[in-house]
Amino acid sequence: MPCELCTDIDGAACFPLYGMGPHTHAPGPVIGSTVMDECQEADGFTPDPDAPGFGTWWCIHCGHGKSEDQPA
Repeated sequence: MPCELCTDIDGAACFPLYGMGPHTHAPGPVIGSTVMDECQEADGFTPDPDAPGFGTWWCIHCGHGKSEDQPA
């Protein structure tokens, strides 16, 4: 069950959320400035083995959205 830190103002869970992995933006124009972190490790993120650079974000406070096969 989602915690109060991972729900929106309507009470809906915000996690799991699929999207881009950890990244930064290079100086310059916004379009094309995304630089993916080489190490796709971040608290609350599980990389997608079938889509490099993407994965699932989950709540770091309660674990909501975390895959069952991920270590605790």
